[in-house]
Amino acid sequence: MRELTANERELLTDPDALAAYDNYEVLTKMGELLREMRQHAGLSQQQLQELSGIHQSDISRAERGMAERGPSLSVLARMVHATGYSLVLSLRKRDAAPGSPELTVEI
Repeated sequence: MRELTANERELLTDPDALAAYDNYEVLTKMGELLREMRQHAGLSQQQLQELSGIHQSDISRAERGMAERGPSLSVLARMVHATGYSLVLSLRKRDAAPGSPELTVEI
């Protein structure tokens, strides 16, 4: 990732701007993962729509990280299940040492 300019760093001192920036990073990473998952399943966006019931344009927006808030957990689960995967959520403390316990659930 590129280095932020001084102007960009100043803009990110605004809490709302920082939250939007952080959300963008998460949505972009999630979108890349969703696209990779769909492609590994050998599905087009249209085929995923047919299997999941999620509109193709919503799939496209999710894959590009363009949805303002990102897909809901239930939409994610529908997309994941339609491709033959399971959705696994893990929680761990941010400052935890490697190998520390995690809370995990498979959906």
